[in-house]
Amino acid sequence: MSKKTVLFVSGSSQVGSSIWRMVGAAAALAEREMSDTITAVTLNLADYEIPAFTEDTAASVPDSVAAVRAIVAGADAIFMSSDEYTGAFSSVFRNAAGWLGQDVDGAGNLFQSKLITLCGAPTGGVGALRGHPALHQFLLELGANVYSQKFELGSTAKLLGPDGNLSPTVERQLREGAFAKLTEMPA
Repeated sequence: MSKKTVLFVSGSSQVGSSIWRMVGAAAALAEREMSDTITAVTLNLADYEIPAFTEDTAASVPDSVAAVRAIVAGADAIFMSSDEYTGAFSSVFRNAAGWLGQDVDGAGNLFQSKLITLCGAPTGGVGALRGHPALHQFLLELGANVYSQKFELGSTAKLLGPDGNLSPTVERQLREGAFAKLTEMPA
């Protein structure tokens, strides 16, 4: 089995949120336990100035967008989590997806046929339950192969332990769900 590059990205626009920290902890878990099959690469969209995507702006790809596109293009799959924003997902990710899902540089739609494992935990009891269906459908429309997993926790307080690592419950659910999908992915 060949090693796969998996991009770990947070769809959250709130740096430091539990979802943002969960993505980093999931990447660390993959590096710790799956380093023979997965190379984990993290992407924080907040580190890049990504201008608003419109048909007019698509004619000239800024360096920051080209850098993000290169990172996404180099990934075999994407592990993503997103906060819930009034039944939807963050506008930061929506804007980035405009740049990533269009052929703005001759490289095509970077989501086309790419496996995306979409993970989330309910905040306030409902979070990912409302936002994930919208994000799942959006990614399908962009041509991605989406596997959606919602963690059964009761609250995001049970997502991470005091050491910043994922709770044993979340680790188990990832191993059996999203990580299992990533390892089944054809080379």
